Amino acid sequence: MMETNRIIAALQIEDNEVRLVVGQFYRDRFDVIAKEAVACRGLDGIRIIDEAKAVESIRTALNNISARISAPLKSVLLVVPGHRYKREKRTFETLLEEHMITSPNVRSIRREAYKANVGSDYEIINVIFASYRINGITYPKLPAKEKGDLLTCDMDLICGDRMTLYDYVKAVSKAGVKIINIAQSGYCASKEAALFEQSFNSYVINIYLSGAETVYSLICNGRLAAGFTANTGYNTLIKPIQDKYDLSYRDAARLLFRYGIMGEANGEDRLINRWKNGTEERSITYQQLQECLFPAAEKLINDIYTYCSKIVQYDNVTILVSGQGAGLQDLDSCLTKRFGRIVSAYCPDMLGVREPKWAALLGVFYEFRDMQAIEESSESSVDMNVYRENLLPKEAEMEKTISSRFKSITDKLFVDK
Repeated sequence: MMETNRIIAALQIEDNEVRLVVGQFYRDRFDVIAKEAVACRGLDGIRIIDEAKAVESIRTALNNISARISAPLKSVLLVVPGHRYKREKRTFETLLEEHMITSPNVRSIRREAYKANVGSDYEIINVIFASYRINGITYPKLPAKEKGDLLTCDMDLICGDRMTLYDYVKAVSKAGVKIINIAQSGYCASKEAALFEQSFNSYVINIYLSGAETVYSLICNGRLAAGFTANTGYNTLIKPIQDKYDLSYRDAARLLFRYGIMGEANGEDRLINRWKNGTEERSITYQQLQECLFPAAEKLINDIYTYCSKIVQYDNVTILVSGQGAGLQDLDSCLTKRFGRIVSAYCPDMLGVREPKWAALLGVFYEFRDMQAIEESSESSVDMNVYRENLLPKEAEMEKTISSRFKSITDKLFVDK
């Protein structure tokens, strides 16, 4: 079981940002303690092209959030891109020396799975227990302490590009923190949206749309059935705005998400932004933005439909868009019209992180909780003694301040002077 008093941090480098969330499980509830998003230089799409700049951005995010929680972060969960993502199905067995299933038996299978050969240019990111078989009976969940002599596990291995994974691990390690565990972005978003629980006797397609790539995951009967990554994302919408108006990526992205509407070829002829480019004053209207955006938006929608067209022919298919791309205005409506069935855009409903871009970071906490049921480690991202020592005085001071204010108000209302 996972201890409920531990503080865990999760980090993701995506969409030219370093994102960081610090949270804590309390019984069956997960609470977000703090979050941080810092612009990340040194990236070209998902590739780290300037490690020093990327490390600097990671350190900035770590320092900012450490100051906020009054305790330095020493380790993180890492969410990595789904570049060249593939899923492989494998089966592993182990003899039960104690003639019953124990935690060490399951841990040994998990560690053996990470050693599987999946290709020289691939690395296993996550191993998922799909089913457990003992005495000829198959269980979807671990039948702890079930008696028998042989345990057989069907497993799904989520694999990704080895060099990309190594680059991310190297950058985070150089920033001065230990990596507790690694997970893939699309899989984490599926965990956060509880898609595995929704997929019994049906198909669920999760389209994790980020700037540089789109991760497609097909889930059926609580299991990852297939998946792949397309090397295009919503950056194809940002590029025309950048090129036509000579804007930075950050400014063009801000225009896209704030004013752009998917599927609209025209708009009102009203000014939405004005800026200076050197000595030249420039501006853009809503109509100009829509005219610039429309061709690329139509292509993105058609590409998504093409990738999913075969599976959506079935009746029992649910489609969901997650990741920061889910925040594009009217994307779900355009895809609903194109697919001829409802397509939903997922946004976390947790207080403090109610934006689509946080979905994968929230999901990695649930993936970590599942792993802890097997590994039983006591890893925490902060020194809990330091955290408590620094936090309790602040809470006491806050309580004293609130009490003093309340007393002052009641004195004025109810005390005769």
